[in-house]
Amino acid sequence: MRIIAIGLLCMAAFSGQACASKSDDLAFTGAGDEAYHFDTGTLTGTLRSGGKSKGLSSLIHVPSGIRLDGGGAGIFSHYRVFTTNQRYGNAAWAWPSQSKRLEDGAVQVYWPAADDRPFELSAVYRWRTPNTLDVETTVKANETLPQFESFLACYFSKDFPASSVYAKRDSSTDTAPGFATTEQTFGDWQMFPRNREAVRLIQDGRWKKEPNPVAWTIRPDMALPIGIRRHTESGLTAIVMTRPEDCFALSTPYVGEGHFSLYQSLFGRTVAPGDTATVHSRLVIADAPTNAQILALYESYMQDLSGQHESAAITSCSNWPFFALCMDTHDARQRTLTRQATMLKASGYAGCAHLWLDDLETRVETLTQAGLRLFQVYVRIDLSKAQPFDEARVKQILPLLKPHNTQLALLMSGGKPSDTSLDNRAKRTIKRLADLARPYGVTIVLYPHTNDWLETCGDAVRIAKAVNMPRDVGVMFNLCHWMKADANRNLRAVLTEAKPWLMAVSLSGSDTPDQVRAGQGQWIQPLDRGSYDIKEILHILQEIGYASPMGLQCYGIGGDAKTHLERSISTWGALCDSVSPH
Repeated sequence: MRIIAIGLLCMAAFSGQACASKSDDLAFTGAGDEAYHFDTGTLTGTLRSGGKSKGLSSLIHVPSGIRLDGGGAGIFSHYRVFTTNQRYGNAAWAWPSQSKRLEDGAVQVYWPAADDRPFELSAVYRWRTPNTLDVETTVKANETLPQFESFLACYFSKDFPASSVYAKRDSSTDTAPGFATTEQTFGDWQMFPRNREAVRLIQDGRWKKEPNPVAWTIRPDMALPIGIRRHTESGLTAIVMTRPEDCFALSTPYVGEGHFSLYQSLFGRTVAPGDTATVHSRLVIADAPTNAQILALYESYMQDLSGQHESAAITSCSNWPFFALCMDTHDARQRTLTRQATMLKASGYAGCAHLWLDDLETRVETLTQAGLRLFQVYVRIDLSKAQPFDEARVKQILPLLKPHNTQLALLMSGGKPSDTSLDNRAKRTIKRLADLARPYGVTIVLYPHTNDWLETCGDAVRIAKAVNMPRDVGVMFNLCHWMKADANRNLRAVLTEAKPWLMAVSLSGSDTPDQVRAGQGQWIQPLDRGSYDIKEILHILQEIGYASPMGLQCYGIGGDAKTHLERSISTWGALCDSVSPH
């Protein structure tokens, strides 16, 4: 999304303050017991009051005398920490921590690893301008951290009763984003996800863990990760923001609820042993800004982070969960499902997909034991039959899939490729499946396959639009089938059209589209093979803001599966490094 920036000399302008260069006024000063005072001329207060890692407290807006925080946990406090279906203690602010003032006046907070916390966490608090605070949060993994999350909390005073999040619209006919309100009619606790993949992460069981589990109402997707709270009388506004790739959800209670809070769900990615990952957050206190001014502040933040003059919701492919599909169909070792899970875990994959509905119970059991996720289950749909799919078997397996937030990937046959006369029958079938799957957090993706009725990504988009259940039904783009069957050779156009519905992508090493269409090239190879430059599709996906799973297509690849899987995941890491947007 491109934001049109308005004239903006500095972010401090909206608070009535002149722009300030970096100086002692923008530095924290030691206050004993590892607490730190600050007085920027616009804001005063304390970081780590009493030596506890509870963010900013006693936060006063000097020109108006208004206190922003509600006491207690403070603003930009590191609260809950999760991995898949796991919570680490009650709150990071309760863990033993250390801090130090850095040479530039910033403060670094550090939480060491512990027996029950296989990671180190750190945060740097730094004043950017008199009314703008930046926080960088970093995790270092001592073991694999699947879908790691740091839940960053802001607790405001009762004089900031209403929150809003910059979100997409509910209506398919009104596509303009705006600041969504949060009345109690929407739910007590409301979460705005980045996309449908984020919903599956939110609902993976982490929020059911004691103490104080939360049942979130899922609101429309964020348009940008911007949340605000306004002072009732003066219009003084607290704005929290972050990068799209750093935050998979913003959340808040309803208007007037006694926490008066805003939360960022940060990271939302798997961190491998020995690796570190960093996310960025910003707080701006502005004097009655318009919505356009808030968006300009966000644009300025993106420029600060990227050093560029344009902002786009560019994601990093290293954040996309990477799983294998059809890795077992031609494995020379003919591994059991248990051995496949062991192989995938050792090779560094986040999980795998499962072909058809047989042996699914064993697949779920073996992946669960290995701490892996079942990303997709492939289901045949034959529109020429009175009963297009095995409904009894689908009902049987859906409860198994709930902990994995699995997608049912539909391969749809029973007619000539792309024959629109079957669209209505397909729509009814898909809606029936989606209704069955919804109670289990299972979504439907339409899987284009060469020579099937649903053959191209364009077919999938057409049907997804007709079904019009964007939370439940999306599309999958398969590079190999696009290479083989799609007459639209404009990859950017195909993916851009699919963007609103795109829930999954698969790729593999391949020769060029022209070679494949001419029958002179291989269309499914290990990722380190083939004449096609995979970076083309990765660049496009990053630019359109893709942030869902990435599947490695392995169908038909012979030899020892372990060998080509290890080669491919090594190549994947190198590709992600080479196309990283930051």
